Amino acid sequence: MRSAHVEKIMNEWFRTAILCIILTCGSIESAIGLDQMLMLKTRLTGSFGNPGPFGGFVAVGISVAAGWLVSNKDAKWRATPLNDKVLFVLSFVSLLLGVLVLPASLSRAGWLAIGAAMLALAFKELNLKAYCLSHKLIAAMAVVLLTAGCAGAFALKPKSALGRLHIWRIECMAMSKKPLSGFGTGKVLGAYGETQAEFFKEKERKELTIEIAGCPEYAFNEYLKVGVEHGMPAMALSLTVVILLICFLLRRKSPTAYGAIAFAVFALFSYPSSLWQFKALALALLTDGAISLRTNAAFKYFVCLVFLGAALTVAIRKPSPMEERFRKIYADGYALHLAKDYSKSNEILREGAKISSDPMFHNIIGKNYESLGDYDNAEAEYLHSHYMVPSRLYPFILLMEMKLRQGDEDAALKFGEMAISLPVNHRNANMEELHRRASACIDSLKIKRLRHESSSSN
Repeated sequence: MRSAHVEKIMNEWFRTAILCIILTCGSIESAIGLDQMLMLKTRLTGSFGNPGPFGGFVAVGISVAAGWLVSNKDAKWRATPLNDKVLFVLSFVSLLLGVLVLPASLSRAGWLAIGAAMLALAFKELNLKAYCLSHKLIAAMAVVLLTAGCAGAFALKPKSALGRLHIWRIECMAMSKKPLSGFGTGKVLGAYGETQAEFFKEKERKELTIEIAGCPEYAFNEYLKVGVEHGMPAMALSLTVVILLICFLLRRKSPTAYGAIAFAVFALFSYPSSLWQFKALALALLTDGAISLRTNAAFKYFVCLVFLGAALTVAIRKPSPMEERFRKIYADGYALHLAKDYSKSNEILREGAKISSDPMFHNIIGKNYESLGDYDNAEAEYLHSHYMVPSRLYPFILLMEMKLRQGDEDAALKFGEMAISLPVNHRNANMEELHRRASACIDSLKIKRLRHESSSSN
Protein backbone atom coordinates (compact mmCIF):
# COMPACT_ATOMS: atom_id res chain seq x y z
CA MET A 1 0.00 0.00 0.00
CA ARG A 2 2.79 2.36 0.95
CA SER A 3 4.71 1.59 -2.26
CA ALA A 4 1.56 2.37 -4.30
CA HIS A 5 1.30 5.73 -2.51
CA VAL A 6 4.96 6.50 -3.21
CA GLU A 7 4.50 5.53 -6.87
CA LYS A 8 1.49 7.84 -7.13
CA ILE A 9 3.52 10.74 -5.69
CA MET A 10 6.40 10.02 -8.08
CA ASN A 11 4.00 9.87 -11.04
CA GLU A 12 2.55 13.23 -10.02
CA TRP A 13 6.02 14.74 -9.64
CA PHE A 14 7.14 13.57 -13.09
CA ARG A 15 3.84 14.68 -14.64
CA THR A 16 4.10 18.17 -13.14
CA ALA A 17 7.77 18.54 -14.03
CA ILE A 18 7.21 17.54 -17.67
CA LEU A 19 4.20 19.80 -18.07
CA CYS A 20 6.07 22.74 -16.53
CA ILE A 21 9.02 22.18 -18.88
CA ILE A 22 6.87 21.95 -22.03
CA LEU A 23 4.61 24.89 -21.11
CA THR A 24 7.55 27.10 -20.10
CA CYS A 25 9.46 26.33 -23.30
CA GLY A 26 6.32 26.97 -25.37
CA SER A 27 5.76 30.31 -23.61
CA ILE A 28 9.39 31.39 -24.11
CA GLU A 29 9.29 30.49 -27.82
CA SER A 30 6.00 32.36 -28.28
CA ALA A 31 7.40 35.37 -26.39
CA ILE A 32 10.40 35.48 -28.74
CA GLY A 33 8.01 35.37 -31.71
CA LEU A 34 5.82 38.10 -30.19
CA ASP A 35 8.88 40.31 -29.73
CA GLN A 36 9.77 39.78 -33.39
CA MET A 37 6.21 40.65 -34.38
CA LEU A 38 6.20 43.85 -32.31
CA MET A 39 9.58 44.80 -33.82
CA LEU A 40 7.84 44.52 -37.22
CA LYS A 41 10.19 41.84 -38.50
CA THR A 42 9.07 40.36 -41.81
CA ARG A 43 9.50 36.75 -40.63
CA LEU A 44 8.54 35.22 -37.31
CA THR A 45 11.07 32.48 -36.61
CA GLY A 46 11.46 32.49 -32.83
CA SER A 47 14.72 30.76 -31.91
CA PHE A 48 14.57 28.84 -35.21
CA GLY A 49 15.89 29.87 -38.60
CA ASN A 50 12.56 29.29 -40.31
CA PRO A 51 8.89 30.11 -39.58
CA GLY A 52 7.80 26.50 -40.22
CA PRO A 53 9.52 24.84 -37.23
CA PHE A 54 8.64 27.84 -35.07
CA GLY A 55 4.95 27.38 -35.88
CA GLY A 56 5.18 23.65 -35.18
CA PHE A 57 6.84 24.15 -31.79
CA VAL A 58 4.26 26.76 -30.78
CA ALA A 59 1.47 24.42 -31.95
CA VAL A 60 2.70 21.69 -29.59
CA GLY A 61 2.84 24.17 -26.69
CA ILE A 62 -0.70 25.42 -27.41
CA SER A 63 -2.01 21.85 -27.65
CA VAL A 64 -0.59 20.87 -24.25
CA ALA A 65 -1.84 24.11 -22.65
CA ALA A 66 -5.34 23.75 -24.11
CA GLY A 67 -5.41 20.08 -23.09
CA TRP A 68 -4.60 20.91 -19.48
CA LEU A 69 -7.07 23.81 -19.25
CA VAL A 70 -9.97 21.87 -20.80
CA SER A 71 -9.35 18.70 -18.78
CA ASN A 72 -9.26 20.79 -15.57
CA LYS A 73 -12.10 23.17 -16.49
CA ASP A 74 -14.28 22.07 -13.57
CA ALA A 75 -11.57 22.41 -10.89
CA LYS A 76 -12.20 24.93 -8.09
CA TRP A 77 -9.34 27.40 -7.66
CA ARG A 78 -9.40 27.42 -3.85
CA ALA A 79 -9.47 23.64 -3.58
CA THR A 80 -6.77 23.21 -6.25
CA PRO A 81 -3.32 22.11 -5.02
CA LEU A 82 -0.38 24.47 -5.50
CA ASN A 83 1.18 22.48 -8.36
CA ASP A 84 -2.08 22.64 -10.33
CA LYS A 85 -2.33 26.39 -9.71
CA VAL A 86 1.16 26.77 -11.18
CA LEU A 87 0.15 24.63 -14.16
CA PHE A 88 -2.99 26.71 -14.67
CA VAL A 89 -0.97 29.94 -14.87
CA LEU A 90 1.63 28.39 -17.19
CA SER A 91 -1.07 26.88 -19.42
CA PHE A 92 -2.98 30.15 -19.66
CA VAL A 93 0.16 32.15 -20.51
CA SER A 94 1.36 29.55 -23.04
CA LEU A 95 -2.05 29.39 -24.72
CA LEU A 96 -2.45 33.18 -24.86
CA LEU A 97 1.02 33.86 -26.29
CA GLY A 98 0.79 30.94 -28.70
CA VAL A 99 -2.57 32.02 -30.12
CA LEU A 100 -1.15 35.51 -30.73
CA VAL A 101 1.86 34.36 -32.76
CA LEU A 102 0.83 31.12 -34.48
CA PRO A 103 -1.34 32.73 -37.21
CA ALA A 104 1.42 35.26 -37.98
CA SER A 105 4.00 32.47 -38.43
CA LEU A 106 2.24 31.40 -41.67
CA SER A 107 3.27 27.84 -40.84
CA ARG A 108 0.68 25.69 -42.60
CA ALA A 109 2.16 22.56 -41.02
CA GLY A 110 1.75 24.22 -37.62
CA TRP A 111 -1.88 25.10 -38.41
CA LEU A 112 -2.63 21.52 -39.44
CA ALA A 113 -0.92 20.22 -36.32
CA ILE A 114 -2.94 22.44 -33.98
CA GLY A 115 -6.12 21.65 -35.92
CA ALA A 116 -5.63 17.90 -35.47
CA ALA A 117 -4.83 18.29 -31.77
CA MET A 118 -7.85 20.52 -31.09
CA LEU A 119 -10.14 18.13 -32.98
CA ALA A 120 -8.91 15.24 -30.84
CA LEU A 121 -9.36 17.37 -27.69
CA ALA A 122 -12.92 18.27 -28.68
CA PHE A 123 -13.86 14.61 -29.29
CA LYS A 124 -12.18 13.38 -26.11
CA GLU A 125 -13.06 16.09 -23.58
CA LEU A 126 -16.02 18.04 -25.02
CA ASN A 127 -18.08 15.18 -26.46
CA LEU A 128 -17.95 16.62 -29.97
CA LYS A 129 -19.24 13.39 -31.53
CA ALA A 130 -22.57 13.63 -29.69
CA TYR A 131 -22.87 17.32 -30.55
CA CYS A 132 -22.29 16.63 -34.26
CA LEU A 133 -24.91 13.86 -34.29
CA SER A 134 -27.50 16.15 -32.69
CA HIS A 135 -26.57 19.22 -34.80
CA LYS A 136 -25.96 17.75 -38.25
CA LEU A 137 -26.45 21.01 -40.16
CA ILE A 138 -23.87 22.85 -38.04
CA ALA A 139 -21.51 19.88 -38.35
CA ALA A 140 -21.90 19.93 -42.16
CA MET A 141 -21.21 23.68 -42.24
CA ALA A 142 -18.13 23.16 -40.07
CA VAL A 143 -16.85 20.51 -42.50
CA VAL A 144 -17.37 22.92 -45.42
CA LEU A 145 -15.53 25.69 -43.57
CA LEU A 146 -12.72 23.31 -42.64
CA THR A 147 -12.38 22.20 -46.26
CA ALA A 148 -12.34 25.84 -47.39
CA GLY A 149 -9.66 26.60 -44.81
CA CYS A 150 -7.50 23.75 -46.09
CA ALA A 151 -7.98 24.98 -49.65
CA GLY A 152 -7.02 28.49 -48.53
CA ALA A 153 -3.89 27.20 -46.84
CA PHE A 154 -2.98 25.41 -50.08
CA ALA A 155 -3.68 28.55 -52.16
CA LEU A 156 -1.45 30.61 -49.86
CA LYS A 157 1.67 28.96 -51.34
CA PRO A 158 0.49 26.49 -54.02
CA LYS A 159 3.92 25.78 -55.52
CA SER A 160 5.36 25.16 -52.07
CA ALA A 161 2.58 22.68 -51.31
CA LEU A 162 3.03 20.93 -54.67
CA GLY A 163 6.78 20.89 -54.05
CA ARG A 164 6.19 19.11 -50.74
CA LEU A 165 4.07 16.48 -52.52
CA HIS A 166 6.83 16.07 -55.11
CA ILE A 167 9.39 15.51 -52.33
CA TRP A 168 7.21 12.76 -50.85
CA ARG A 169 6.85 11.18 -54.29
CA ILE A 170 10.61 11.03 -54.83
CA GLU A 171 11.19 9.74 -51.28
CA CYS A 172 8.69 6.92 -51.85
CA MET A 173 10.50 6.06 -55.10
CA ALA A 174 13.83 6.06 -53.24
CA MET A 175 12.40 3.85 -50.49
CA SER A 176 11.17 1.35 -53.10
CA LYS A 177 14.80 0.76 -54.17
CA LYS A 178 15.81 -0.59 -50.75
CA PRO A 179 12.52 -1.31 -48.98
CA LEU A 180 13.97 -3.56 -46.27
CA SER A 181 17.43 -2.20 -45.45
CA GLY A 182 17.28 1.46 -46.50
CA PHE A 183 20.26 3.58 -47.53
CA GLY A 184 21.71 4.16 -44.06
CA THR A 185 21.61 6.86 -41.39
CA GLY A 186 21.97 10.38 -42.76
CA LYS A 187 21.74 9.34 -46.42
CA VAL A 188 18.14 10.25 -47.16
CA LEU A 189 19.04 13.39 -49.12
CA GLY A 190 21.76 11.66 -51.12
CA ALA A 191 19.24 8.96 -52.07
CA TYR A 192 16.72 11.70 -52.86
CA GLY A 193 19.11 13.49 -55.24
CA GLU A 194 20.01 10.28 -57.10
CA THR A 195 16.36 9.22 -57.38
CA GLN A 196 15.25 12.63 -58.64
CA ALA A 197 18.00 12.55 -61.30
CA GLU A 198 16.73 9.15 -62.45
CA PHE A 199 13.14 10.46 -62.41
CA PHE A 200 13.91 13.32 -64.81
CA LYS A 201 16.34 11.28 -66.92
CA GLU A 202 13.70 8.60 -67.47
CA LYS A 203 11.42 10.75 -69.66
CA GLU A 204 10.27 14.29 -70.37
CA ARG A 205 8.34 15.74 -67.44
CA LYS A 206 5.75 18.52 -67.22
CA GLU A 207 7.02 22.08 -66.92
CA LEU A 208 5.36 22.53 -63.50
CA THR A 209 7.08 19.36 -62.21
CA ILE A 210 10.43 20.73 -63.37
CA GLU A 211 9.70 24.09 -61.75
CA ILE A 212 8.82 22.71 -58.31
CA ALA A 213 11.70 20.22 -58.18
CA GLY A 214 14.61 21.39 -56.04
CA CYS A 215 17.33 20.11 -53.74
CA PRO A 216 15.77 20.08 -50.25
CA GLU A 217 17.98 20.29 -47.19
CA TYR A 218 15.50 18.22 -45.19
CA ALA A 219 13.25 15.22 -45.87
CA PHE A 220 10.03 17.14 -44.95
CA ASN A 221 8.43 13.94 -43.66
CA GLU A 222 9.98 12.20 -40.69
CA TYR A 223 8.27 8.87 -41.34
CA LEU A 224 9.40 8.68 -44.97
CA LYS A 225 12.87 9.75 -43.82
CA VAL A 226 13.03 6.72 -41.51
CA GLY A 227 11.80 4.52 -44.38
CA VAL A 228 14.45 5.78 -46.82
CA GLU A 229 17.27 5.52 -44.28
CA HIS A 230 16.35 2.27 -42.52
CA GLY A 231 13.65 0.56 -44.60
CA MET A 232 9.91 0.07 -44.40
CA PRO A 233 9.99 -2.17 -41.28
CA ALA A 234 11.73 0.65 -39.35
CA MET A 235 9.16 3.14 -40.66
CA ALA A 236 6.33 0.86 -39.50
CA LEU A 237 8.02 0.53 -36.10
CA SER A 238 8.37 4.32 -35.74
CA LEU A 239 4.68 4.81 -36.59
CA THR A 240 3.75 2.12 -34.07
CA VAL A 241 5.76 3.85 -31.32
CA VAL A 242 4.08 7.19 -32.09
CA ILE A 243 0.58 5.66 -32.08
CA LEU A 244 1.22 3.73 -28.86
CA LEU A 245 2.60 6.85 -27.18
CA ILE A 246 -0.51 8.84 -28.09
CA CYS A 247 -2.79 5.98 -26.95
CA PHE A 248 -0.98 5.64 -23.60
CA LEU A 249 -1.21 9.38 -22.97
CA LEU A 250 -4.89 9.57 -23.99
CA ARG A 251 -5.76 6.59 -21.78
CA ARG A 252 -4.07 8.32 -18.84
CA LYS A 253 -5.87 11.55 -19.77
CA SER A 254 -2.59 13.41 -19.94
CA PRO A 255 -2.63 16.87 -21.61
CA THR A 256 0.63 15.97 -23.33
CA ALA A 257 -1.38 13.55 -25.51
CA TYR A 258 -2.57 16.53 -27.56
CA GLY A 259 0.98 17.84 -27.80
CA ALA A 260 2.04 14.40 -29.05
CA ILE A 261 -0.75 14.49 -31.67
CA ALA A 262 0.36 17.94 -32.83
CA PHE A 263 3.98 16.75 -32.95
CA ALA A 264 3.04 13.61 -34.92
CA VAL A 265 1.03 15.58 -37.50
CA PHE A 266 3.72 18.26 -37.81
CA ALA A 267 6.30 15.51 -38.46
CA LEU A 268 4.33 14.58 -41.60
CA PHE A 269 5.19 17.91 -43.20
CA SER A 270 8.43 19.09 -41.61
CA TYR A 271 11.76 18.02 -40.13
CA PRO A 272 11.56 18.13 -36.30
CA SER A 273 14.18 15.39 -35.80
CA SER A 274 16.79 17.66 -37.42
CA LEU A 275 16.38 20.39 -34.77
CA TRP A 276 17.59 20.14 -31.19
CA GLN A 277 14.52 21.93 -29.79
CA PHE A 278 12.21 19.24 -31.16
CA LYS A 279 14.54 16.43 -30.13
CA ALA A 280 14.38 17.64 -26.52
CA LEU A 281 10.61 18.06 -26.81
CA ALA A 282 10.18 14.53 -28.18
CA LEU A 283 12.20 13.11 -25.27
CA ALA A 284 10.01 15.02 -22.81
CA LEU A 285 6.87 13.54 -24.42
CA LEU A 286 8.42 10.05 -24.29
CA THR A 287 9.16 10.59 -20.59
CA ASP A 288 5.49 11.30 -19.96
CA GLY A 289 4.59 8.22 -21.98
CA ALA A 290 7.00 6.08 -19.95
CA ILE A 291 5.06 6.98 -16.78
CA SER A 292 2.16 4.98 -18.26
CA LEU A 293 4.22 1.79 -18.43
CA ARG A 294 2.82 -1.03 -16.32
CA THR A 295 6.11 -2.43 -15.14
CA ASN A 296 8.47 -2.41 -12.18
CA ALA A 297 8.39 1.09 -10.64
CA ALA A 298 12.17 1.34 -10.28
CA PHE A 299 12.68 0.40 -13.94
CA LYS A 300 9.96 2.83 -15.04
CA TYR A 301 11.50 5.78 -13.21
CA PHE A 302 14.95 4.81 -14.45
CA VAL A 303 13.62 5.05 -18.02
CA CYS A 304 12.02 8.41 -17.22
CA LEU A 305 15.27 9.77 -15.81
CA VAL A 306 17.19 8.50 -18.86
CA PHE A 307 14.76 10.30 -21.19
CA LEU A 308 14.90 13.51 -19.14
CA GLY A 309 18.69 13.32 -18.97
CA ALA A 310 18.88 12.85 -22.73
CA ALA A 311 16.56 15.84 -23.24
CA LEU A 312 18.75 17.98 -20.98
CA THR A 313 21.89 16.84 -22.82
CA VAL A 314 20.35 17.76 -26.19
CA ALA A 315 19.26 21.16 -24.86
CA ILE A 316 22.75 21.91 -23.52
CA ARG A 317 24.80 20.58 -26.44
CA LYS A 318 22.45 21.84 -29.18
CA PRO A 319 23.72 19.40 -31.87
CA SER A 320 24.08 20.88 -35.37
CA PRO A 321 21.65 19.70 -38.06
CA MET A 322 22.86 17.50 -40.92
CA GLU A 323 22.95 20.31 -43.51
CA GLU A 324 25.80 21.98 -41.64
CA ARG A 325 27.82 18.78 -42.07
CA PHE A 326 27.41 18.60 -45.85
CA ARG A 327 28.08 22.33 -46.19
CA LYS A 328 31.41 21.79 -44.44
CA ILE A 329 32.19 18.83 -46.71
CA TYR A 330 31.38 20.95 -49.75
CA ALA A 331 33.59 23.77 -48.47
CA ASP A 332 36.48 21.35 -47.89
CA GLY A 333 36.07 19.77 -51.34
CA TYR A 334 35.84 23.14 -53.05
CA ALA A 335 38.97 24.36 -51.23
CA LEU A 336 40.87 21.34 -52.58
CA HIS A 337 39.51 22.10 -56.05
CA LEU A 338 40.90 25.64 -55.80
CA ALA A 339 44.19 24.17 -54.57
CA LYS A 340 44.20 21.97 -57.75
CA ASP A 341 44.18 18.73 -55.74
CA TYR A 342 41.45 17.42 -58.01
CA SER A 343 41.51 13.72 -57.12
CA LYS A 344 41.33 14.37 -53.36
CA SER A 345 38.62 16.97 -53.95
CA ASN A 346 36.50 14.41 -55.82
CA GLU A 347 36.99 11.87 -53.07
CA ILE A 348 35.63 14.28 -50.45
CA LEU A 349 32.85 15.67 -52.64
CA ARG A 350 31.52 12.18 -53.40
CA GLU A 351 31.16 11.60 -49.65
CA GLY A 352 29.17 14.83 -49.43
CA ALA A 353 26.96 13.79 -52.35
CA LYS A 354 25.90 10.73 -50.34
CA ILE A 355 24.25 12.93 -47.69
CA SER A 356 23.10 15.89 -49.80
CA SER A 357 20.74 16.44 -52.73
CA ASP A 358 22.61 19.57 -53.86
CA PRO A 359 23.82 19.20 -57.49
CA MET A 360 26.73 21.59 -56.80
CA PHE A 361 28.71 18.60 -55.55
CA HIS A 362 28.52 17.09 -59.03
CA ASN A 363 29.29 20.43 -60.71
CA ILE A 364 32.61 20.68 -58.86
CA ILE A 365 33.35 16.98 -59.43
CA GLY A 366 32.79 17.67 -63.13
CA LYS A 367 35.14 20.66 -62.99
CA ASN A 368 37.77 18.45 -61.36
CA TYR A 369 37.45 15.85 -64.12
CA GLU A 370 37.65 18.60 -66.72
CA SER A 371 40.86 19.93 -65.17
CA LEU A 372 42.26 16.39 -65.24
CA GLY A 373 41.41 16.14 -68.95
CA ASP A 374 38.72 13.50 -68.42
CA TYR A 375 36.04 15.22 -70.51
CA ASP A 376 33.68 12.24 -70.77
CA ASN A 377 33.32 11.94 -67.00
CA ALA A 378 33.09 15.73 -66.70
CA GLU A 379 30.19 15.79 -69.16
CA ALA A 380 28.50 12.90 -67.34
CA GLU A 381 28.73 14.78 -64.00
CA TYR A 382 27.36 18.01 -65.50
CA LEU A 383 24.43 16.16 -67.07
CA HIS A 384 23.76 14.30 -63.82
CA SER A 385 23.72 17.67 -62.03
CA HIS A 386 21.19 18.95 -64.57
CA TYR A 387 18.83 16.01 -64.04
CA MET A 388 19.03 16.38 -60.27
CA VAL A 389 17.47 19.87 -60.52
CA PRO A 390 16.48 20.41 -64.18
CA SER A 391 15.43 24.04 -63.73
CA ARG A 392 19.01 25.21 -63.04
CA LEU A 393 21.08 26.89 -65.75
CA TYR A 394 24.54 26.33 -64.31
CA PRO A 395 25.19 22.74 -65.54
CA PHE A 396 24.41 23.81 -69.12
CA ILE A 397 26.69 26.84 -68.75
CA LEU A 398 29.51 24.55 -67.61
CA LEU A 399 28.87 22.20 -70.52
CA MET A 400 28.72 25.10 -72.98
CA GLU A 401 32.02 26.56 -71.79
CA MET A 402 33.73 23.14 -71.70
CA LYS A 403 32.70 22.44 -75.28
CA LEU A 404 33.99 25.88 -76.29
CA ARG A 405 37.37 25.08 -74.77
CA GLN A 406 37.37 21.78 -76.64
CA GLY A 407 36.62 23.61 -79.91
CA ASP A 408 33.23 21.89 -80.37
CA GLU A 409 31.21 24.99 -81.26
CA ASP A 410 28.11 23.06 -82.37
CA ALA A 411 27.82 21.35 -78.99
CA ALA A 412 28.54 24.64 -77.20
CA LEU A 413 25.75 26.33 -79.15
CA LYS A 414 23.36 23.46 -78.34
CA PHE A 415 24.01 23.63 -74.59
CA GLY A 416 23.85 27.44 -74.63
CA GLU A 417 20.43 27.36 -76.28
CA MET A 418 19.28 24.74 -73.76
CA ALA A 419 20.39 27.11 -70.98
CA ILE A 420 18.48 30.14 -72.26
CA SER A 421 15.38 28.01 -72.91
CA LEU A 422 15.00 27.52 -69.14
CA PRO A 423 12.79 29.99 -67.23
CA VAL A 424 14.68 32.66 -65.27
CA ASN A 425 13.71 34.08 -61.90
CA HIS A 426 14.41 37.77 -62.50
CA ARG A 427 14.74 38.37 -58.75
CA ASN A 428 17.72 36.02 -58.75
CA ALA A 429 20.80 38.02 -59.80
CA ASN A 430 22.89 34.87 -60.24
CA MET A 431 20.40 33.35 -62.69
CA GLU A 432 20.25 36.63 -64.61
CA GLU A 433 24.06 36.63 -64.91
CA LEU A 434 24.15 33.01 -66.11
CA HIS A 435 21.46 33.79 -68.67
CA ARG A 436 23.50 36.74 -69.95
CA ARG A 437 26.60 34.55 -70.20
CA ALA A 438 24.73 32.00 -72.28
CA SER A 439 23.17 34.69 -74.50
CA ALA A 440 26.53 36.40 -75.08
CA CYS A 441 28.15 33.08 -76.01
CA ILE A 442 25.34 32.18 -78.41
CA ASP A 443 25.49 35.61 -80.07
CA SER A 444 29.26 35.33 -80.41
CA LEU A 445 29.05 31.85 -81.98
CA LYS A 446 26.28 32.88 -84.38
CA ILE A 447 28.21 35.99 -85.51
CA LYS A 448 31.32 33.88 -85.98
CA ARG A 449 29.32 31.35 -88.03
CA LEU A 450 27.79 34.09 -90.20
CA ARG A 451 31.22 35.60 -90.87
CA HIS A 452 32.58 32.18 -91.79
CA GLU A 453 29.67 31.55 -94.14
CA SER A 454 30.09 35.03 -95.64
CA SER A 455 33.83 34.55 -96.23
CA SER A 456 33.21 31.11 -97.75
CA SER A 457 30.62 32.46 -100.21
CA ASN A 458 33.04 35.21 -101.28
